[in-house]
Amino acid sequence: MRLWDDNPTVTDLLGIDTVVDAVAAALLAKDLDPVTVALQSPWGGGKSSALDMLAERFEANERVLVVRVDPWEFEDSDDVRATLISHLLTELRTQRPACFAEKVGDLLTRIAWKRVGATIAKSAITMSADPLAIIKAFTPDPKEQPTNMAGFRDEFDKMMDSAKDIDKVVVLVDDLDRCKPASVVASLEAIKVFLAVPKMAFILAAEEDMIRWAIAQDIHAGGRSEFADRYLEKIVQLPVSLPRLTPETTEDFVTLLLCQKRCEANDTQPAFKALVLHTAERRRERQYPLLHDGDYPEAAHRPDVADRRMAALVARGLSGDQWSSPRAIKRFLNAWGVREAIANAREVTIKPDVSLKLYLLEQRFPEDFEALQQVDPNDRTAFVSAWEAWGRGDEHAEKPDDVSGASRFWAGSDPSIAAAMDQFDRYVNLAASFTSFSAGSGLTDAELALLAELAHASEATRMGAVEQVLAAEAAVRRVIVERLFSRLVAIDNPSYSIESACRIAIGDPLLAAEVCGWLRRYGLTRIAVIDVFEISQVPGGAVDQLLQDLATNQQVSSGVRATAQEQADARAGVGA
Repeated sequence: MRLWDDNPTVTDLLGIDTVVDAVAAALLAKDLDPVTVALQSPWGGGKSSALDMLAERFEANERVLVVRVDPWEFEDSDDVRATLISHLLTELRTQRPACFAEKVGDLLTRIAWKRVGATIAKSAITMSADPLAIIKAFTPDPKEQPTNMAGFRDEFDKMMDSAKDIDKVVVLVDDLDRCKPASVVASLEAIKVFLAVPKMAFILAAEEDMIRWAIAQDIHAGGRSEFADRYLEKIVQLPVSLPRLTPETTEDFVTLLLCQKRCEANDTQPAFKALVLHTAERRRERQYPLLHDGDYPEAAHRPDVADRRMAALVARGLSGDQWSSPRAIKRFLNAWGVREAIANAREVTIKPDVSLKLYLLEQRFPEDFEALQQVDPNDRTAFVSAWEAWGRGDEHAEKPDDVSGASRFWAGSDPSIAAAMDQFDRYVNLAASFTSFSAGSGLTDAELALLAELAHASEATRMGAVEQVLAAEAAVRRVIVERLFSRLVAIDNPSYSIESACRIAIGDPLLAAEVCGWLRRYGLTRIAVIDVFEISQVPGGAVDQLLQDLATNQQVSSGVRATAQEQADARAGVGA
């Protein structure tokens, strides 16, 4: 199964290494001391990965301490500010006890421990070899020292200045944009008011608009955006934005993701690392495209043609809000990967590139996907061929009436769906199975019970349920019947459900056309001879057309075709 995790990584597939190097240099600059950097990107843009890369840059530097802080973990604390400060102090003590042990203890006595005691378990303090001794040492004694923050900044400044073997403490602040407005402001206040002294550097990985909104929502701002702008400017000296993906860079990113899985499957991970280094070198030298048809280093994996083709389809087929976010791209690929894995487990033969293209159509252009399903199976190849000719820009080719203009790139991209229409119904049945997983959502317990009874082996049970459905409101009736069809691919005997649906359509002729549509979408290839007799009892022209289609459909059995033709002739009065 090809799935990609959403965890931060130091393997740079996005080309953010140059930004990370520049930020690392700025953090050590003497002209910016103390310094707070805002590392900005939209949701899923690689901020956490950039923090991991920054931490990696300083691993070998013994004169730089790196501390990670996640204020989101302190959300249930009574005092986020105090909890953040105590976390930082205990981390300093843990990493360099010789420098900070005694003075950290003095500073911790200034924090209102009663308000943060409930959350002390989340602190690095509990990772010590002797937590009881540390807690005792850090417990403030009211007789000896006041439990407030008076003079804290000056004492903290003195402590940092006395640490002669340390040049910088780099504090990586992640997930700030997940916090509630009050927690965001409390975290910024802790940094600005108490911790921003020489030798301290802070990197705020957050979506700037979310931070501004949180500041504006805080009680002190009164909802004023101009207050938020001034507030943030006073705290952040260096705003840095991570590079945004474009369709071109997205294509490279997706290709690398596909290469990564191919190398993992073949146990050739070193070849993938060599490929990543090769693309990074080309990026630095501004040699585009990064993934090319020329020579690759001997040790590097060479991207497969099929992977590059699928990457181009994804990059240019996704909407702008999807291709601009690495996280959204991975979510899309993961959802498709699950589809592909289930198809393989069920021995449903669908080529991966065909599956990907159809999944893209289903997700990106659902109305066009629905239109394709509604086309007569005998006419689909011609329909898709015309659609693809228009997508390629062939001379005299025109857009089919039932599809959207936005689908042009999808239609013109490889692979050709017209050449793989034999796989279309397999894909539709597979897609329907995913709908069936959530078929009960939005229904009451009584309505869910009706769904089960409509598919029951007992005819009396089924007919009793049919009467109850017909007695329900029209909107409820429609939802129940659609959910009944969406479950066809997940049950052993679909004939019971088809019979119930047909009886409901006889009682409510307005549902007849929709019943035919749902049969085409969810159960066309599962129709048995007995089902044809039930279908033929439903009135309406949509049923006449469905019977004609079944009579010529090569994907159903010969018995179904023959019975459908007999029933179609009977409804038309042939031979009377």
